Amino acid sequence: MHTLGFASSAAIEDNLKPILASKNVGAFALSLIHLPSGRQENIFISGDKNNPHAVVVQIDSLFQIGSITKTFTAQIALAAILEKKLSYKDTVSKFFPEYKKYGAITIRQLLNQNSGIADYINATGFFDTLSNDSHFQGPQLLDIAYKLKNDFKPGTSWSYSNTNYVLLGMILQQVYHKPFAALIKEICLKNNIHDTYYQVSPYSSSMRKQMVHGYFQNKFDVTELNGSWLESAGALVSNPANVAIWYRHLFALDSGVANFGKHFVNIPSGVLSDKLYTPSYAMGIFRVDSPYGIIYYTPGLTSGYVSIAFYVPCIGLVGAYSMNQNASTLHLPLLKAILSQYNKEKNFHAPKFCSMVPRSKNISLVRF
Repeated sequence: MHTLGFASSAAIEDNLKPILASKNVGAFALSLIHLPSGRQENIFISGDKNNPHAVVVQIDSLFQIGSITKTFTAQIALAAILEKKLSYKDTVSKFFPEYKKYGAITIRQLLNQNSGIADYINATGFFDTLSNDSHFQGPQLLDIAYKLKNDFKPGTSWSYSNTNYVLLGMILQQVYHKPFAALIKEICLKNNIHDTYYQVSPYSSSMRKQMVHGYFQNKFDVTELNGSWLESAGALVSNPANVAIWYRHLFALDSGVANFGKHFVNIPSGVLSDKLYTPSYAMGIFRVDSPYGIIYYTPGLTSGYVSIAFYVPCIGLVGAYSMNQNASTLHLPLLKAILSQYNKEKNFHAPKFCSMVPRSKNISLVRF
């Protein structure tokens, strides 16, 4: 069902249903924020009666949102930089001299995924260690990564690594002398973000009632697999309504991307990007070109859930969605279905750069 009755919502929902049915997705939630008014609409889709994983989704239903967590971690790091508690140029050796191999890597390189640090999830047999009883801590994950060969010399290429953001979380806890869960709670309160939790331990009984069950390979219920294996790289639980509000905040003129837009690095070279329309990354956010102009987006993937947050400035749309299956191959058709049916607000005026940036014929999301 859809709420608030925007002209495009019924068409969007009709476009989404067959795509979700193709992978037997049992629960899907989408939230759209229309600019400049800031009006928000929510669309909820449940699988048909023959789908054993079909769930009636509500606005406060919770999903694991995976790597969207990285945008929260990045914003906490940016706050520390603005408060002079941290510098882009600070190196890992300042905080953790024991990780000598990572010693010269900077905070900026951790944020932008051009550090060369290998991703611990690529260690042989890592996923075999995951179970409902698993409980990892940051140093354990760092130790796994440290045994792997670095992917490249810092600053010379680009490679997506959860280790970068686990290490950032450890540094931020040291800088603020607080557990990471407390830092997340503070930034959510500051930005009026609700129903968003840093979950590295079993769910409370109240959270369990809100959680949409998630499924791996459309078979195995992995809802109870907590986020400790991702820590500050991906342990948040939330819902699209709050994620969309958060993502809009990131692109407000007085915060977020307005302060770090110049720091996007090119994919795959890892050097500072000098063009808006080439694939780039900064602070947990990808930037690509599309038929609708530039798209900023952050995908999130855990064992039983897929999410994405996106901002399309040239049509005035911020959005986020989550589903209860790890079907990340659906991102491209789902985004196409949403954007192709979206109706811009009548009083929307696109940013000036939209008329100057060439548009691609297709949406090309970054593969990593």
